[in-house]
Amino acid sequence: MNKGFYLKMAWGNIRKNRNIYLPYLLAASVMTALFYIQGSLCDMVDISGMKGKRMMSSLLGISTPITGIFSLVILFYVNSFVMKQRKKEFGLYNVLGMEKRHLVRLMSVEILLVAVFSLVFGISGGALFSQLFFLIFYKMIRMEADLTMVIPRGAVTETLTLFGILFCLVLLYDIVAVIRTRPVELLKSESQGEREPKVHGLAALIGVAALTGGYVIAQKVESPMEAMLWFFAAALLVIIGTYGLFMAGSIALLKWMKKRECFYYRPSSFISVSGMLYRMKQNAAGLAGICILSTMVMVTIGASLCIFSGVGEGVREEYPREYFLQMHYSEDLKPETYQDTTSDVKKLVEAQMEENGSRVENMLSYTRCNMVYRKGKDGYEAEMGDLADTNDYENLVYVQYLLREDYEANTGKKTEIPDDVAAFYESEEGLIPGETLLFGDYSIKGKRLEEPVETAVASRYSGIKKRVQVLLPGIEEMEKLTESLGKNFETYYGLEEGEGPGAMYFLGWNWYFDISGKQEPAEEFLEKLRSSWETEKASEWAYISTFQNRTEEEEYLFQEYGTILFIGFFLGMIFLLATVLIIYYKQVTEGYDDRKRFVIMQDIGLSQAEVKKTIRTQVLLVFFLPLGAAGLHMAMAFKVLVKMMALFSAYNIKLFSLCIGLTVAVFALVYFLVYTVTARIYYKIVSNAR
Repeated sequence: MNKGFYLKMAWGNIRKNRNIYLPYLLAASVMTALFYIQGSLCDMVDISGMKGKRMMSSLLGISTPITGIFSLVILFYVNSFVMKQRKKEFGLYNVLGMEKRHLVRLMSVEILLVAVFSLVFGISGGALFSQLFFLIFYKMIRMEADLTMVIPRGAVTETLTLFGILFCLVLLYDIVAVIRTRPVELLKSESQGEREPKVHGLAALIGVAALTGGYVIAQKVESPMEAMLWFFAAALLVIIGTYGLFMAGSIALLKWMKKRECFYYRPSSFISVSGMLYRMKQNAAGLAGICILSTMVMVTIGASLCIFSGVGEGVREEYPREYFLQMHYSEDLKPETYQDTTSDVKKLVEAQMEENGSRVENMLSYTRCNMVYRKGKDGYEAEMGDLADTNDYENLVYVQYLLREDYEANTGKKTEIPDDVAAFYESEEGLIPGETLLFGDYSIKGKRLEEPVETAVASRYSGIKKRVQVLLPGIEEMEKLTESLGKNFETYYGLEEGEGPGAMYFLGWNWYFDISGKQEPAEEFLEKLRSSWETEKASEWAYISTFQNRTEEEEYLFQEYGTILFIGFFLGMIFLLATVLIIYYKQVTEGYDDRKRFVIMQDIGLSQAEVKKTIRTQVLLVFFLPLGAAGLHMAMAFKVLVKMMALFSAYNIKLFSLCIGLTVAVFALVYFLVYTVTARIYYKIVSNAR
């Protein structure tokens, strides 16, 4: 046999089996294109020269191995269905005189054709659509970009290398499978029936235990760091539990249906239940895979959408004006120098602005001490630990200590209260039970305010919704407070007196303002400002630590979270593709398995209408079970996902609920549409059996 014979025969086999090969070629081409697009995006971001390219390129690079792993899984999964349908054909070739070495050559040529087609169309399509994805990516990170045709050589090389290896592995698997199978088994593979499966109690027990364990972990986590550490362990247990319960539970469900005579002895129910029961080992694995992938799609897209959507809200809460300057006081601060120090900073900034042809306006400034307290049986205690480890929204209260004189200067209003009394505002009624404020070791009489004071909320505190603002009478009272906090710090960390950071560690001055005119980059402005500040006498009492531009900070966050959103949608597409392929091949395989049964049933009087009804019954019985189970997984994972969102400064639970709900609804619609299309294919295979 010459090489041309194998090529001609392989091409004919692919054309003859186009119902199963076209999705195979399409899936391989799409995965090739997606992997190439990821690699090309990393390269294009690197050569773009954009600010923050290193961070964005690193984030995009993290998702590349995930795409490679799923490419392997998808190729093997689809190839297994193709091989199942081809076994009888290979057995016939063997009986007609082709030896197994000839079959190996034939399969090698077929895989080569599939690989060449997939690589050529995948890389070509990837090169074309990578420009579109690059523009979409730029829109997500709020940047402008020109459409330029770039084909990074590195991305092409990586794609050819990876998929060349993957197709070799697929071929090796097929060769081993054919060599180890006897010709008679190949010839009779399609006609061999399956025995009625048994309910494996051990598998069911493991499934229940694993699923329960995963759910318990998801409900027990109380901090964002715990959520991140335990999430993957919980996810692994849920995956094991899902497969165990689908393998054992679905069989038990079908056997229970079979025992219900009033339900089972109907044409549609009888055929659906009996047919699925005898193939449930294969069905259960496919349905469990659909369930897991559906959950992954909804989690990935919903979470990344929430993270991105909350960027604007967080930035506005942290930056009430366009510019932000922060100053920290030193331990040598004298109360009488407080106003002079802040005035000197303002004059210095205004002078530097004038040199650049700009002017400061719409100012908001205040001395502040931000502290988090945990509510216990005996009142509020200062929370000195890392909020990432101890964050408990229900029992934490964020307290802003401010000065009355700053409030009066910013608003032009007088508080009209005695000098030994603090004014306060509570976000929820009952946070301050009486007229005395008692937080840790510090207490002072208070008078309630009707409206909150305009301030900024530091990002690390924005997840705490219970808030109290306290207007202290003067800087001396502020010093008493910070001295108390300094002692608490030493006690919490077991330090000797004087070893802690000191009272002024908790004290700072914030100044927010807008400007008219041009402004140089914030980092350059801060360096000049610090140099000028070092020559001022006031620098003995304070240190200028921060000067930030809200627009620049927003751009950085949109770059970071826009990249996360893009990765989320990108991975969601891959998971969705895997889900669609499983659904398609499940329908095609079952169609070929069922068509002989339906021929027999139609011969004894089953009508076309009853055939359709049987298919619909099968849908209601089993196929939407994975979607329901995925919805249950999402509900049980909601708490741990909320905790994990805090690590990305996404604290708005209502927004997260909306994003998850919208994602679930859209996915359910897509799921239904995909199944409707594939169900028609199934019906077409069955109805054309004659």
